[in-house]
Amino acid sequence: LRYVALEKQILSIRELNGPPLTTWADFAAAAFASGLDRAGAISAAKFYHDLGIMLYYPEIEDGIVIVDPQWIVKMFATIVTMKGNFVRIGILHRSDLHQVWKQYPDSLYPFMLRLLTAFETIIPVDDDKYLIPCLLHHQPDPSKFGSHWPRDRREGESLIGRYFRFTSLPFGFFGRLTSRVLMALSWKALSYWKNGIIICKEGCKCCISLVEKGLEGEAELRVFLRGIGQETLFI
Repeated sequence: LRYVALEKQILSIRELNGPPLTTWADFAAAAFASGLDRAGAISAAKFYHDLGIMLYYPEIEDGIVIVDPQWIVKMFATIVTMKGNFVRIGILHRSDLHQVWKQYPDSLYPFMLRLLTAFETIIPVDDDKYLIPCLLHHQPDPSKFGSHWPRDRREGESLIGRYFRFTSLPFGFFGRLTSRVLMALSWKALSYWKNGIIICKEGCKCCISLVEKGLEGEAELRVFLRGIGQETLFI
């Protein structure tokens, strides 16, 4: 009965608020009013999250509760279905967010960006730029690829590489790999496309690409590193 009473309050909050969000403090207060203690409020939040009645991601933002899951679906859709001037070859600039998210208050942008980043829908490249893996071009820009990864090597430059062959890979694998590389390593991204990226650090460059082979899901991950005496930066 306590959970039923709390669910009614959640639905009431969903109807009253503009954006269907509330603070954890208000959710906890509703739980207390329904006869739950603090531990009960935490258990109820997990229970309703698992049922899809509301969403709560304390590891992303412990102060905000999403009381209508459709809100996050629609918010994600504004990014992954975006076309036109605000997305150039899968790149979104922070300065364009006010045009993309006209229907959302500016105060929610940091929270929304944290959600998108946590789910690897966008990847921060620098302070103003976000990569959207699902909107990247399938092939690299020939002019950029040629300048960042020339066919001929410089004098004294070493080139080493490794091939990793897979019989199958999960959908979106390379986007998640790109996210891990950019977020975990202090390398600068020079060029990127749907299944490839070129990064650099201190004069050393690395090209990572995924080549799909046949229709059976087989793929080959290629990692090449080039530089003058600095190959150990990545290996």
